[in-house]
Amino acid sequence: MAILATLFGILAGIAGIASFVCFIMILIQMFKRAGAGMGIVGIITCGWGAFIWGWIKAKEYDLKKIMLGWTAAIVVMFLGYGGMAIFGVAAAASNPEFQDAFKKGIEEAGKKAEEK
Repeated sequence: MAILATLFGILAGIAGIASFVCFIMILIQMFKRAGAGMGIVGIITCGWGAFIWGWIKAKEYDLKKIMLGWTAAIVVMFLGYGGMAIFGVAAAASNPEFQDAFKKGIEEAGKKAEEK
């Protein structure tokens, strides 16, 4: 399970790098074609402004391949993080040390609740 969590994490990291590269490519186009104001908006909005602008202008400025790549990278990134979380929790839950600590925590919480 831990290996799967690691692989999903690596997948999410690679997709994150691809997403960042696409963001920079669109940001360059924003500065060139829409001016410094829009470029700054693209930066300030943490990329969402650039993402929306890129899809709006995809046909006009021939950005469709970049935008499809960026969208795919975002989807793969979220799937990778989801898989990492699911398999990471499953790996932790199957660990006997974790199970023992969890049982002890539940017992202690029950004792504290009874004391009140």
